[in-house]
Amino acid sequence: KLFGYGNETIAECMQKYYDEMVSITGKKYDHAHSELLQYLVTTGIFGAMSYYGFAASSFIYMIKRLKGDAVVIACLTGGISYIVQGLVTLNQPITTPFFFVIVAAGVGYVRYRDQGYGKFKDLVEIGKSTRLNSSHIKDFKWQETDLLLLLVEEQV
Repeated sequence: KLFGYGNETIAECMQKYYDEMVSITGKKYDHAHSELLQYLVTTGIFGAMSYYGFAASSFIYMIKRLKGDAVVIACLTGGISYIVQGLVTLNQPITTPFFFVIVAAGVGYVRYRDQGYGKFKDLVEIGKSTRLNSSHIKDFKWQETDLLLLLVEEQV
């Protein structure tokens, strides 16, 4: 189905296989135990593609603008880890919102950083006026990752 059968309907979809399932396993399963399959059945192709499209586009956005930033790496790792573990476990209402918060924090941080707000304002102004080089170290309060990136860029 294009839009699926609705949330929490795996048990109803499995009803015609109930006798066979119980005779083979001795158990009744009411979840797909895979987020991908769960979303495909409950929300359909449209819902599953929307969910995984959101995740993929967010990950690509962060990867393209990574710049070795520890905050972005942490958010990216957390989001990708959630998607990977979701391939073999069922989604939990208590943990799924954390996935959206982690991904939104990563994308929001990248946008905040790249647009030069807050502590990044001075860095963006320096970058606009001249090529950033090691002489700017005394003019800006650098973090260790910023200094390493600067040194790597100068070597290239």
